Amino acid sequence: MHMPAVAQAFTLFNTRTPQIFADIDRTKAEMIGVPISRVFETMSIYLGSVFVNDFNILGRTYRVTAQADNPYRLSLRDVSNLKTRNVDGDMVPIGSVATFRDTTGPYRVPRYNLYPAAEVQVDLKKGVSSGQGIAMMEAIADRFCRKASPSNGRRSPCRRSSPATPRSRLRPFAVVFVFLLLAGLV
Repeated sequence: MHMPAVAQAFTLFNTRTPQIFADIDRTKAEMIGVPISRVFETMSIYLGSVFVNDFNILGRTYRVTAQADNPYRLSLRDVSNLKTRNVDGDMVPIGSVATFRDTTGPYRVPRYNLYPAAEVQVDLKKGVSSGQGIAMMEAIADRFCRKASPSNGRRSPCRRSSPATPRSRLRPFAVVFVFLLLAGLV
C-alpha cells in the first residue's frame, strides 16, 4: 500500500522467536504423584531463573540466582531430563510427564484493550503534521477492521471504545483527593 505522507513505517513485532512447547500429561503426573505446580516451578527455575539469596563477603554483597547451566538446557532432550520431586520425595524427570517440541512465536505480545496487538512506528515526511498522520493511520485501521470484524456482532478487537475522560476534567478531583488525604494525615 502506497502512502505518500509516510517516509518510513516499521514494527519490531516478530513471530519467529524460537520457543519450546510443553504438553503436560496431567493425568500421568497425578498417577506418579508429581504436582503440576512443581512441573511449572521446575521449568521456571531451570529454563528461566529465580532469586535465591543475597550474601556478604568482605563488605561486598553478592546475589545468588538459581538457573540450569547452558549445557543442561540446550536441546529438548536436556529439558526433558530436568528433574522435579514427586510427593514421596523421589526425583522424577519432567520428560516422564511432559512432551516437548520446538515451535516459534512472538517474543512479547503487547496488548490494546486486552487484545493482542502489534506496535507500528511511523515516520512522516517533512510538512506532514502528526494530526494528519494519526488520521491517516486511523483510516487504514478502519479499512483493516472492516475486513477483520466478525459478522455475528460479537465484540471485535478493532472496535474502538469511547474516548477517555480528558485529564483536564480529572485534575480538580485529583487535587481535592490529595488535599483530603493530606488533611487526614494531620
